[in-house]
Amino acid sequence: MVLQAFYHLLEKSTVRRFVIIGALAGSNTMVAKLGPFYIGPYSVSKAAVNSFIVEAHQELYTKGFMFCSINPGNVETDLFSNYKLSLETLGHKLPEDTESPELSPVFSAKESSAKLVRTILNLTLDKSGCFINYDGSIIPW
Repeated sequence: MVLQAFYHLLEKSTVRRFVIIGALAGSNTMVAKLGPFYIGPYSVSKAAVNSFIVEAHQELYTKGFMFCSINPGNVETDLFSNYKLSLETLGHKLPEDTESPELSPVFSAKESSAKLVRTILNLTLDKSGCFINYDGSIIPW
């Protein structure tokens, strides 16, 4: 349904780029690496978004369409604040792993937006079907 709604716009565009906001919580690899994020329904919905990106890429890549899911990093929002509070209430903390470049410091919405725009504008067709981090690196599904 999502693709049907946007297909005619993408088809007319000279830049056939469809980017959707993902999250580390939707990466099975990252959840396995960092431990549970304790937000099951959110993780499942983001994993579904990632699956959609892979399927759309497989269907339309040969026509020059680009599909990516992009992780904005940790962003100072009500959702993120409530998530941290919920973790603290449960006696948990945010996933930490200094060896994981995918994890970000907490960005303001303005900082995250600037990083996302820069990354999206620099995407190339070879990254279609990928989960992209705010800095342009690829995150494993």
